[in-house]
Amino acid sequence: MSPEINKMALGARPSPTMGAAAAGTSHPDPISLAVGEPSDAPAPEIVAAAERAARDGLTRYGAVPGLKELRETLAKDHEERYGIQTTIENVVVTAGGKPALIDAMRCILEPGDEVVVPLPAWPTFLDQPRWCGGEGIGVPATADLLPDPAAVAEACSDRAKILLINSPGNPTGRVWPEERMKAMVDLAIDRDLWILSDEVYRSLSLIGPPPQPLSVAPEAADRTIVVTSFSKQFSMTGYRIGSAIGPAALISAITHLMSTAVTHASMLSQYAALAALHLDGTWETTRLARHRRCRNLAATTLDAIDGISLEASESGLYAFPDASEWITDAGFQDDAALCAMLREDYGLMLVPGSAFGSPGRFRLSWCIDEARLEEALGRLKQARAGR
Repeated sequence: MSPEINKMALGARPSPTMGAAAAGTSHPDPISLAVGEPSDAPAPEIVAAAERAARDGLTRYGAVPGLKELRETLAKDHEERYGIQTTIENVVVTAGGKPALIDAMRCILEPGDEVVVPLPAWPTFLDQPRWCGGEGIGVPATADLLPDPAAVAEACSDRAKILLINSPGNPTGRVWPEERMKAMVDLAIDRDLWILSDEVYRSLSLIGPPPQPLSVAPEAADRTIVVTSFSKQFSMTGYRIGSAIGPAALISAITHLMSTAVTHASMLSQYAALAALHLDGTWETTRLARHRRCRNLAATTLDAIDGISLEASESGLYAFPDASEWITDAGFQDDAALCAMLREDYGLMLVPGSAFGSPGRFRLSWCIDEARLEEALGRLKQARAGR
């Protein structure tokens, strides 16, 4: 007899995106399009700030909610962006976007409570509520991969506590139009729900500033937690640094939770993040232009492949094409079987759409070297042609 772990842990699954990237293949030259990790190196100023902090010995314990100057900078940006008075009491620095999301859920959910998640959605959005004793409720999208307010309203039971909003979205790259965003926020207010707004891809919009809950409804500030991350915005994935901004009482609770769990985010990463927020914009502009080229290349190629249809992607880093016609024509069992063939025969790592609650599709991350992206798209065309 040996002690057992709990049922939640026994039923836990690994990240489908990380799993797709780590899956083996016998192909001699694999190309991963599975993980949303920008291939660009961080700006030199970011790297220099981390190095300088290490050399200067700024590696001891710090304040649990984060560096005061970093929180002040984040608060100022939030106030200027949304016109909502924001102080450092509304800001906590976290070890990436994921901890900000799950810690907010831990501080809001009671056992059995529900988080309503418009699909297609990053699998983490549905997994994290279960780790908090709750449940993620996925709600199918309209045909254009945007949320269906009527369906979301119908999915909100008496146990619904949080409405999760993610725009620009993962895996679709779609930006929710202002009227759709307003309808979702109005629903949250009407049902007295918290709004957990994952704005990690906000800076990667290719159509200008995307509508967000607080830009369309500032009056929702008392129920909205904005989660941001430096991973996608500044190519700082391994630095593991993000933030949560929201009502002071909730931010205080998250801070107390962090003090018993992780103490605080890495001090070196916090100094690097502070440098990132003081860049002059040149690095970000150059990187966004490259993402636009990659998006256009991917969209043009995918649109020309028979059996694939693609809704517009208005942001980096993803395309989420419908391959159901290809799957049916070629006799594949499902999207996972198609992705397995592409991995083994063509060395292409993709994530099946079923992982995001949308079978018949696959997610392609185009944020790799442009020459390698062109090679990968060429292989995709060859695969469809059966060569």
